[in-house]
Amino acid sequence: MAFTPPPPYDPPTRTGGRSVSHNTVETHVLNSFSYKTVNTRWPVILTGVIDTVCNFNHELHVQAADEATANANADKIAQGRSIIEQISKLKYEMARDKELQTLYDDGEPHVELYNSQLEELKKEGKNTWYTAPWLFAECYLYRLLRNYFLAAKWTDYDPFFKQK
Repeated sequence: MAFTPPPPYDPPTRTGGRSVSHNTVETHVLNSFSYKTVNTRWPVILTGVIDTVCNFNHELHVQAADEATANANADKIAQGRSIIEQISKLKYEMARDKELQTLYDDGEPHVELYNSQLEELKKEGKNTWYTAPWLFAECYLYRLLRNYFLAAKWTDYDPFFKQK
């Protein structure tokens, strides 16, 4: 299993010194399932998505034997690079407990719902990867990935297909 370094702060200090059950869904509580999810599980998942997109981009390069195919694949390859950059940035921000970014309107359902919930979390001071409620952050993560793929016009691409 890949080693992910701990975030650059001490999560127990974020509880204000109070004792918290390890069954909590608060992502900032050390040794809780939700903390381990943000700290270890999600970065591994994101690395897998990056690897899958990188492999697909390589396949597109290999297929581009003639100039016509190369030109047709060039945009798709550039979009793949953009997706990889966005996910890499997401991993960086997640490890440093940065704010959750709003979704852009990609025409799919629930964008406004996610963004309004992000605003509510911001008011509560819980709009970062380690302070957001675990279940919301889990759903949001997958919706954000979908947002990246739709922005790049990779609408039919499923980065988890090989795992299914």
